[in-house]
Amino acid sequence: MSVTIVLIVLDLSKIDADRLEIAPRPFALHDLLTGLADTWRETASAKDLYLHLDVDPAVPQRVVGDELRIRQVVGNLISNAVKFTAEGGLSVCVRHHRCARDGADVDVVAIAVTDTGPGIAPETAARIFDPFEQADRNTTREFGGTGLGLSISRRLARLMGGDVRLSSRAGEGATFTFEVPIDQVAAAEPESVARPAPAARLEGVRVLIVEDNEVNRLVAERFLKSVGAAFETASDGREALARLRAGPADFDVVLMDKHMPVMDGVDAMKAVRADDRFAPDLPIVACTADAMTGEREALLEAGFSGFLSKPIRQEGLVATLAEAIGGRNTAASSSAQAA
Repeated sequence: MSVTIVLIVLDLSKIDADRLEIAPRPFALHDLLTGLADTWRETASAKDLYLHLDVDPAVPQRVVGDELRIRQVVGNLISNAVKFTAEGGLSVCVRHHRCARDGADVDVVAIAVTDTGPGIAPETAARIFDPFEQADRNTTREFGGTGLGLSISRRLARLMGGDVRLSSRAGEGATFTFEVPIDQVAAAEPESVARPAPAARLEGVRVLIVEDNEVNRLVAERFLKSVGAAFETASDGREALARLRAGPADFDVVLMDKHMPVMDGVDAMKAVRADDRFAPDLPIVACTADAMTGEREALLEAGFSGFLSKPIRQEGLVATLAEAIGGRNTAASSSAQAA
């Protein structure tokens, strides 16, 4: 069994053991949906597929929910649709309604991902959410994957009080609908808070993104590209070390995920710090979804130059990288002085 499958099975085990917590907080739902669509639109376009996002105006702009888990579920549904569709494309349709639950009215957001792929036969649809299940025996051979994504997506949805459902017929595409209850943000934010100043640019700054999750990598790439940074990627700590050792002066800052297969971010950071080929002040920013008290302080004490919590936002990413780079002689500091 590969490392990737083992890690996904561990996620399932956490859900089964009730050790995976849901952390609701206010966030911009429209921004999340637009960001995911933009991220996957490039991949779809490379396959000559369209990706259309349709958000009903009645859908609240800001809601209270678990942004990270909602991003994971929707991202997985879009990823599957792109992967298994050869012609045509996919649409993401977002609607809002209220329904009665336990004697109270509840706001529900329904996110339907519809593709023009091969569709799923009824006998397969009945077990498509089972762990390790694929649409047919050739799916893993042709497209890759573990068959665990839909199982985890449904379990995450149900942990949030929602669900994921399938509507499909063989040869006629498929629609996966993710429904999740949300709370609307009661009061409008002050104008100064709701519309932050544009993020500072990082023109010419060279970033190594070290992240095993494809969606998270694409999000970081999109944010960095929009502020003028140059970047390369690595999918685990060992790969990052090899790239850094091949060019010790090639990067101004490293964005390092904490939890990765093969070699995790902490071990990779310590290996860099112990290697005389690297400048002792090479900025390495830790990136993690861990929300435990003292996590930031522990990572900084271990040797990281900065800390960024997931899900990442452009303003936070740019500010954290700029702070970590500090006074190093980079294009970013030169641009700032010239401004």
